[in-house]
Amino acid sequence: IFSNGGLGISAVASGLVLTSAVSSNGSLTIGGTLTRTANTTYTLEFFSNPTASSGGKTYLGSITVTTDATGKATFKATFALTLGLGQFITATATDPLNTTSMFSNSQVVA
Repeated sequence: IFSNGGLGISAVASGLVLTSAVSSNGSLTIGGTLTRTANTTYTLEFFSNPTASSGGKTYLGSITVTTDATGKATFKATFALTLGLGQFITATATDPLNTTSMFSNSQVVA
């Protein structure tokens, strides 16, 4: 799913928007929102990449989020690792039926 020349995953629109990625003091915190089916639990998986359009090169970890009655979940995921400034983060969302979304937008690490 890395550096394919096209979409690494092209099944379901993600509804996943990354809004921040901050590496500081040995941890990486990623923020964003997921807008999908209401009252549903999703697994979000995060990846680091050397470029903004390379898909998912290095797996960083996952969290679970549950959307509210409007279908929205806001999240902050923190991982005990340090990434260099200028790396990019992408993510996917997997629903209870194991359908995985396409990659989110790329968010540069600050």
